Amino acid sequence: MPFDSRLIQNVYASGLVKSETLGRILEKLRPSQTTDASLARAFAGELLQSGFLSSWQLTQLQEGRTKFTLGPYRMIDSLGRGGYSHVFLAQTQDSRQFVAVKVLSSSKVTPEIVDRFKRETEIQRQFRHENLVRVLDFGEDGGLFFAVHEYMDAGDAKQRIHRELQLPIETAARLILDVAEGLAALHQRGIVHCDVKPANILLNQEGTAKLTDFGFFCFLSEEAAWKSHLPMLNTPSGKLVGTADYMAPDHILFPSIPSPLWDIYSLGCTFYQALTGIVPFPKGDSRQKIIAHVRSEPMDVRIFRQDLPHGLAKILMEMMAKAPQKRISCAEEVAERLRYWLQNRPRSADEIFRVPEIPDFSVPNTEEADVSGMARLEEMDLTGLKSETMDFSSIRFPSGGMTSEQGDTSEHYFVTLPGQEQPLHVQPPPVLPWEEFSQNPRFRQWIKPLWEQLFSRKQDDHDDHIVYPLILFATLLFLIGIFIFLLILAATL
Repeated sequence: MPFDSRLIQNVYASGLVKSETLGRILEKLRPSQTTDASLARAFAGELLQSGFLSSWQLTQLQEGRTKFTLGPYRMIDSLGRGGYSHVFLAQTQDSRQFVAVKVLSSSKVTPEIVDRFKRETEIQRQFRHENLVRVLDFGEDGGLFFAVHEYMDAGDAKQRIHRELQLPIETAARLILDVAEGLAALHQRGIVHCDVKPANILLNQEGTAKLTDFGFFCFLSEEAAWKSHLPMLNTPSGKLVGTADYMAPDHILFPSIPSPLWDIYSLGCTFYQALTGIVPFPKGDSRQKIIAHVRSEPMDVRIFRQDLPHGLAKILMEMMAKAPQKRISCAEEVAERLRYWLQNRPRSADEIFRVPEIPDFSVPNTEEADVSGMARLEEMDLTGLKSETMDFSSIRFPSGGMTSEQGDTSEHYFVTLPGQEQPLHVQPPPVLPWEEFSQNPRFRQWIKPLWEQLFSRKQDDHDDHIVYPLILFATLLFLIGIFIFLLILAATL
């Protein structure tokens, strides 16, 4: 858009810069500019260079927009746009505090959307958790509804994954640990988020991840709704809302029976994407993706990340288990297991051999109800369903394909990742029999007691635990004896 004298008038009308400051800048520039257009161009350049205006504000002023305030907040930049809202970087007029202001789009406002926006804002205002984005204020200005959130200055996890393709393993584990802590706080209050995904995980420069966007949340019970002082308005049967790339099979088949395990599965899909750079099922439309979540297994994460430790891969697979009963039972357990892994602490026998407990709430069995549930998919209303619009490169396999359950293996295959021109030549992931071996009844009967006797230590035990040096000393003597015996035998021959 060309620069003209109207830009100068719009800057004055906006109130973004004091009139005295604008007057001094114009007095300095007028002698060297011969036309109004050149003066406006130099004027805009000076304001940008001096930091009085942002490039986004300048663009809005060129287009004739002069209102940059909502209540006591001044809009500085655009942070992103969603399906029915726009998020701005703003600051309070009486301080230098930066905040994020989420504004409902005036062209898409309906009573239903406004009610949902108010419920989302109200539930977020009730939490003061370090891994949940806080809502600081809510208001209306000129018919526009807005909510003020704390500002996370490092964008969201989706942007970081797009930028780095595959996150470092420790970084991805810490990201999921933070979100699991936030989910645990929600689930303890009887709330299911229902839309956990990288785009809804905000980051700051300190490396903390916080969950946001509670637009699709639902209550587990009427008691939980009563404690939150909100009506029980869960998703009706047959209506799916959320993002298809991260939806749990039990969410898809039983949308009217909310469960915290929905969020565990979605967090597992997020973990998968953080490690690999792609969602578990990148091909197809929303309907094809939700069918894949119910019926298909994603490619083994170790195909893309051969450096991924088996223990961490096991946590991921248990988070994404199709059957709810086989999934990690709660967000607290996800956080606990990731924290142990990050700290490299040796796990005790109880932790290694523990069988996950079935949660107290009722969980439908997707294996038993798969046929009837899949039949209902054709009748479901998918208008509220979203899907990631990421541009994924194709994944190609030669004849032979992947390792199958029957044991037929291919020697190699090629995978083309987003952002890479040449396909990667990768080997099949290693087959580690530890998990199957540890489930053997005889193993549990004989090895576990021995493990506990030799290596377990109670927290209230403050002695020197002398069994360790005794075992090491005896082993050393035994090896020395064998060595001396071999030397004597060699000398006599």
